[in-house]
Amino acid sequence: MQYIMADKKATAAYPSVTQILRPFIPLEFMTPEGRDRGTRIHSYCRSHLLGEYIIPLIGDQGYFESFKLFADKYIESYIFLEKRLFDSQYGFSGQPDGLLIIKGRDGEYIGDWKTGANQKTYIGQVAAYHYLARRNGHENCVGAFVLPLKDNGRIAVPKFVDNLKLEFNYFLNAFAAFKHYGRR
Repeated sequence: MQYIMADKKATAAYPSVTQILRPFIPLEFMTPEGRDRGTRIHSYCRSHLLGEYIIPLIGDQGYFESFKLFADKYIESYIFLEKRLFDSQYGFSGQPDGLLIIKGRDGEYIGDWKTGANQKTYIGQVAAYHYLARRNGHENCVGAFVLPLKDNGRIAVPKFVDNLKLEFNYFLNAFAAFKHYGRR
């Protein structure tokens, strides 16, 4: 596979996967509090995978414990965490939470953890991240999953994407609408 990489100036203008999908998420799920919580939890999760000691805020403890239980049991290692990936063929970018080696599974997997209500767009989001990972040289990336974290601290259960090609095509349709009708 030949990789076509764009220059830094061009990639800075590329919309992100989340920007592209944002018009398809009900506004009641996009609160400042939810975004702040998500940012904190992602920071805790990244730090945990890096082997750093974390003391989360009291209201965040359940989500973090949910992630830790999953990670300690199933994540063998990571290839990268929160790396911005670009594609010049379609002209978009994305930053998955991680490219991971999962115990008992062959290949590498895109993982994206979530603290909010389940959204249909999450599957399209990780399908786009899977495409980006492979496009950026990670040909051993064979799958993707969404990891909905539980506020009660119970172990998170991943939702693996069954049909990445189909879901990526849905994402491309959303991207076409995003480009045609304008960014918001």
